[in-house]
Amino acid sequence: MILLLACTATPDSAVQDHLTEEALREVAEQVVGLGPRTSGTPVEEQARALMQTLFEEAGLSEVRSEPFDWTLWSREGDATLTVGNQVLPGMAWSPSPGGTLTGVLAQGEVTGKVALSRSGEVSRAEAFANAWLGGALGLVHISEEVDADGTDLIEVGHTLDGVSLPAMAVNAESGEELAVGKTVTLDIAASTRPHTSSNVLGVVHGSAEGLGPIFVTAHYDSWDISECAFDNGLGAAGLVLLARQLAQGPVPSRTVVFLAMAAEEQGVQGAQAWVAQNEEWARAGALVLNLDVMWSAEGSYWINADKDRHRDLAIEVATQEGLEPRDGGAPSPSSDHLAFQGRGVPAFWATRQPDRHYHTTHDRLEFLDLEQSAAALRVNWALLADEAGL
Repeated sequence: MILLLACTATPDSAVQDHLTEEALREVAEQVVGLGPRTSGTPVEEQARALMQTLFEEAGLSEVRSEPFDWTLWSREGDATLTVGNQVLPGMAWSPSPGGTLTGVLAQGEVTGKVALSRSGEVSRAEAFANAWLGGALGLVHISEEVDADGTDLIEVGHTLDGVSLPAMAVNAESGEELAVGKTVTLDIAASTRPHTSSNVLGVVHGSAEGLGPIFVTAHYDSWDISECAFDNGLGAAGLVLLARQLAQGPVPSRTVVFLAMAAEEQGVQGAQAWVAQNEEWARAGALVLNLDVMWSAEGSYWINADKDRHRDLAIEVATQEGLEPRDGGAPSPSSDHLAFQGRGVPAFWATRQPDRHYHTTHDRLEFLDLEQSAAALRVNWALLADEAGL
């Protein structure tokens, strides 16, 4: 009960000072104000430098950037889909290879054909997996969502790491021109190249010896089509505030490692690299707490945890915060925690999904309720503080 009271204490308490709507807005605006933080662009480096500065100002020790090499996918121009005499605009998915492909649209049996799918029927990840496993030549996914202002919400994103299958999305209007049996030509302007990105690390050392560390992660990279506020400027800001809260409060029993991860949007590259570079440290972990899509404009609030006691505590605090949590079971393997889970570290991931703005031009800070977002941050703090022995 002491923990829960601390999480809802008066504004002049140490806990509340760093976990408020105002503090979250201030830091989130710094992150999203950079614009798209896409891997391989100058803004990626600006975002890395900002996260390192914010970690230092938060009072973390051993703050540093840790580089890693990987193969970067880049959108080099437009993607188009030609059907008959019509040329329709589209958006390529990573890591779709550049070039031209012609084939017949198909559903179900797609071997040697171009798979056709709709967002109202299947998710982006499912659509790609079905096309790839089915032996398709490529994939065209119709994004049917439209926002209140009439903007087409065309979803982009990563497909499967290491799989090179031409895949693109078109809007609902273009989708009306498509049907099984029609011949289409996909033109995708994209390329890959060697690249170096950097994760950012900071530590709060615990007082007890022999206890496994806690890892708190959030990715700071984004897609190139918007400021990517809830995926994941908000989480990056929340990471900074949790770091402030812990570093400027009582000394925890466990050591807590804060990690601002790079290149999550292209296959959790940063997390995979960091764990590979720090195998012994990673395997000793007691928990990985991931702040990815920590809150969003719409959807259900899912509490996902490998351990029941973590889920139960978070649901209790979230209910007190008025967030209507739902038990999501174990975290799905679709974010930075995956790399740690593969080393036997239990994961916690509280996230609000689905949101039609996800991976679209309308993932913007203006659509977020930051009071609710701060409440979601306090849910993560409750678990962190409990596991850290505060």
